[in-house]
Amino acid sequence: MAKSRSYTLFCFLFNFLLLNSTHAQSVVKPNDAQKKVLDKAIPIIIKILDQFNSPDWELSSDFYSDPSVSINPSVPLDIDQNFEREYKIKNNSDRFNRLIKPINERINELMQQQPIPYDSVKALGEKQKSMSNVTVYVYINRKTLDITPDPKTDLKIPGVAIAQKAPGEYFKSNKGYSYWLCFGNWKTANFKFKHPNNTPYIENIVVIFFGAEDRVQELLQKIDWRILNDALTL
Repeated sequence: MAKSRSYTLFCFLFNFLLLNSTHAQSVVKPNDAQKKVLDKAIPIIIKILDQFNSPDWELSSDFYSDPSVSINPSVPLDIDQNFEREYKIKNNSDRFNRLIKPINERINELMQQQPIPYDSVKALGEKQKSMSNVTVYVYINRKTLDITPDPKTDLKIPGVAIAQKAPGEYFKSNKGYSYWLCFGNWKTANFKFKHPNNTPYIENIVVIFFGAEDRVQELLQKIDWRILNDALTL
């Protein structure tokens, strides 16, 4: 039994080291030319993301860290980090007290009933969740989009090459909608790069976000999205 456990531990450590060694060989720290491009783009992207904060909303998760770059990318410049943030409604904010607190109070009332109307409680819980969260992703140099752009339904946001509303919450559920804002020379769902692979250029940026619909609409109108074009190196 002890021998079996030791062998299992050995296999785990071997695979762990192999995985990390493979990852280390596939990415490196940016060289000077790549760093110059990233140092220009990253602050602009962060400036956009910081505008998702407000007196009613706060950052709950930020998954970004300093990037490494791929050694053999299939695009001009590929990093091992994508910008992903989650925002949640602030407790006791005006929005919380106006929209969320009454739902919580109603849920508490229903939980006192016998039998408990679980379907009603579940419906209220889903409503509360849909009004309490916003998630945003930002990608650089995407090769394709997971949507089919339609000029007839484009949201026509200044400075945005393609702006589309798509069914489902990206990566999370098939409920609600996701909003895709694409910057650069997008014409279709497949991007045509001008520069060769492994060169220091960011030719496109894609922002995807979803969550509380009224907050999403506010962000679409409030943010000056045009500045993301300044992060591109064309």
